[in-house]
Amino acid sequence: TSSGGFTWTEATVATADATPTTLATIATSSESVTTVSGIISGAQDTYADCCGGDYVGVFKNDGGVLTQVGSTGGNVETTSTATFTFTTSGTNIILQVTGIAATYNWKASYRTITN
Repeated sequence: TSSGGFTWTEATVATADATPTTLATIATSSESVTTVSGIISGAQDTYADCCGGDYVGVFKNDGGVLTQVGSTGGNVETTSTATFTFTTSGTNIILQVTGIAATYNWKASYRTITN
């Protein structure tokens, strides 16, 4: 959904262990700056464990080389080691989640703005 220059997107994924897993892939264009912000929620399928919070990341694509500016900002609340972060792959921004040794269901709503 678009609103005021922002594009809102929802993404879901399930994890079964503590392996980092891609929740969302966000493409960037050469010679651009992209800011990604949003909220995320994750829970064990039995709801015995949970993780959630908000996040923001800023990325620059300089001539096809994508780098994160600074570190991921935001707040994380969790009852275990489950967590989320940003990483990059080529010219894509990756929102990555890491669950625990149990089925964990994740959902994120994020917005992007590119300059």
